[in-house]
Amino acid sequence: MAVVSPLSSALAQRLGVRVVVPAGLASMAGGLLWLSDVSPVTGYVHIAVALVVMGTGMALVMSPASESIMSVLPQAQAGTGSAVNDTVREVGGALGVAVVGSLVSASYHDGLAMTGLAPTVARAARSSIAAADQVAAISGPGGARLAVAAHQAFTTAMSSGPEVAAAVAVLGAIAAAAAV
Repeated sequence: MAVVSPLSSALAQRLGVRVVVPAGLASMAGGLLWLSDVSPVTGYVHIAVALVVMGTGMALVMSPASESIMSVLPQAQAGTGSAVNDTVREVGGALGVAVVGSLVSASYHDGLAMTGLAPTVARAARSSIAAADQVAAISGPGGARLAVAAHQAFTTAMSSGPEVAAAVAVLGAIAAAAAV
């Protein structure tokens, strides 16, 4: 973001906000989809590239979108406009994290199918991947199977969150292209 963000305003002036903002949202969607393709053995480079693509998209969106909002306000309302812009960004980010986090958590909980475990052990393992690792460490011979199942459920769940966020980013790109 730090590299691309200073360039985004110049790109918006040259190509237009109607091109740059949807392209940024599409880039975010691409990074999110790339990030959704993880497994328990996914390497750091795969994740780093996905984050760079996402960050590039975010950098392309932030400055031109803020500039578009601020440019339509009279000078006397600039402070209010800036505060509203920042509030919307913060609330949207928090809401997005909460919704996607809830989806990932529910997906992990549902995806961790455990047979042969006591209900209290199963409940503890379903609460989080860290808890599943702790339960696996003290579960004897079945612990290794539990750990593998938990890690697979976790990566499957972690794939569902970015897929939903990518769909929202694509819808945002379409809306931005139509509305700007």
